[in-house]
Amino acid sequence: MVRFFLFFLGLLSFLAALTLGGCTPARLEQPRTAPGPAPTVKEEARPKGLGTFTIGDQTTVLTHSYAALQSDKNDPKQNFVVVLLTDRPVAAADRQPSRLTPLAKSKKLHALRLIWRSGSDDVRVVLYHPEIIASGLAFRGQSILNITALNDRHIEAEVRSKKLGQDWAFTVKFKADLVKGGVVELEPLAAADTSGESASGVGKGSGKGSPSQWISELGRLGYEFTDDDFFEAMRKGDLRAMRLFLSAGMSPNVRSRIGDSALMMAIGSCSTPPVREHNSIALALIEAKADVNFRNNIRVTPLIQAADKCEPDVIQALINAGAEVNARAAGGGTALLMAEVMGKTENAKILRKAGGAR
Repeated sequence: MVRFFLFFLGLLSFLAALTLGGCTPARLEQPRTAPGPAPTVKEEARPKGLGTFTIGDQTTVLTHSYAALQSDKNDPKQNFVVVLLTDRPVAAADRQPSRLTPLAKSKKLHALRLIWRSGSDDVRVVLYHPEIIASGLAFRGQSILNITALNDRHIEAEVRSKKLGQDWAFTVKFKADLVKGGVVELEPLAAADTSGESASGVGKGSGKGSPSQWISELGRLGYEFTDDDFFEAMRKGDLRAMRLFLSAGMSPNVRSRIGDSALMMAIGSCSTPPVREHNSIALALIEAKADVNFRNNIRVTPLIQAADKCEPDVIQALINAGAEVNARAAGGGTALLMAEVMGKTENAKILRKAGGAR
């Protein structure tokens, strides 16, 4: 009996040990997740390049724009839109000419300042650059401003320099909020001889009448030294501008967009007002050694076209310059035939004297 009791007690001990050891419910662990990325400090957004400002072989990327709507001290009703384009952030207190000049001189800033008189074509550009002699002076007629959006709070626009032979250039597309208030501060205008070549030191000492000065003079007349503006001056009958173009080095044989030579285009306008100026432009091109035997797509020459449209002095100048008197167009017509058919008796007389035939 005692043995059975001891056996039963041992069995109970064994079962208790088994329950407490192997069958104890396992402790639930918290689910493990992969650690997330360490928080980072948000980088300051880098300003995108708005455009470039080049002087010689040095190009600066302009990255910041500031705009203000200011009034004229002599006429509070007259507003100016003033835009500052820079290569670095500029505090509000440093955006006036008195502060921009020393910053540029110390090479801490490169900038353009545009001043547009609202409702007019008056646009001034001021260059702030240590390599430009006229840094801090205003130029008129040296830039083209194209405003794409404007209200009393915001402006969007493109601006570029005209090609006037200077050693600097810029092209910028910008957006800026307009800050209202204040009186505009206008930088002094650059002297005439600091336009173009002198503004950058190019052509300094070249003397009066240099190509750079002629190109600068074209700029003051509102023309860039480009083929398109050359033909625009011709279309207007602007004899002064045409002479400046030719003196500055524009080829008298430059072609129009439709393939005609400058002389053919000028002769085509001989009978269009202002008649005297258009005929004088043709004479200036002949004097500049334009090709007097050019043929267009129907084989018409300057002399054949001039026989009908131009004054006698142009006919004589073409013959003196070596124009082929009896050249025939695609239809077989000559200059003399054209003059006779169109009743240009004086032109026909000159052509016959030079050996012209029908």
